[in-house]
Amino acid sequence: MSTASSFLEQQALALELDILRQLVVLSMGPEDPLYLLMNDALRSLSMHKMKKALSTFDHLSDTERNRVLGLCEGGAAAE
Repeated sequence: MSTASSFLEQQALALELDILRQLVVLSMGPEDPLYLLMNDALRSLSMHKMKKALSTFDHLSDTERNRVLGLCEGGAAAE
């Protein structure tokens, strides 16, 4: 059961990271270090690398995170 739980955790983490990676490439471009970190983590499927990539996203400034998520001050969509 522990193996199944680990597999599900890995798959959920990979899905979350893949969604964020797509947002990062759209907002920051394919040469952005965060995109490259996320891409490498997904290619390896290493839990450690994927958690590190998500942690890096979590530690972005509010402005950078909002830009990736398509938000701007006041909650309106960025143009």
